[in-house]
Amino acid sequence: MIRMHPTTAAWTALHISITGLATWLLVATEAFNSAAPLLFH
Repeated sequence: MIRMHPTTAAWTALHISITGLATWLLVATEAFNSAAPLLFH
């Protein structure tokens, strides 16, 4: 394990969480757009 400065570690964790959240939102939006015509017709 590479020792990182605490701030660097925090920014890395933040970046990973934001990237994960953005990916989840993108997938959720795609799924909603696919399902919307079936739900609201």
